[in-house]
Amino acid sequence: MVIYGYMHKIISKVMSLLNQVKKQNQDIVPTSLTKSDIEFLLNLIKECQFKGEQLEQLYTIVYKLQQQYIK
Repeated sequence: MVIYGYMHKIISKVMSLLNQVKKQNQDIVPTSLTKSDIEFLLNLIKECQFKGEQLEQLYTIVYKLQQQYIK
């Protein structure tokens, strides 16, 4: 649970920073995830623990990331 909270805070901060940069200059910041971005997220998710109530949403997100990764 602690890892999930930590991961959530990190992702929230990163997304907040990306939104700020995107507003400043939309041409520099890519709007789609790169293959290495997806790989990083999948590895991060692999190392975390989740509550049972989060598994359905997690499964859906991981599935979408995997599908984008193999394209």
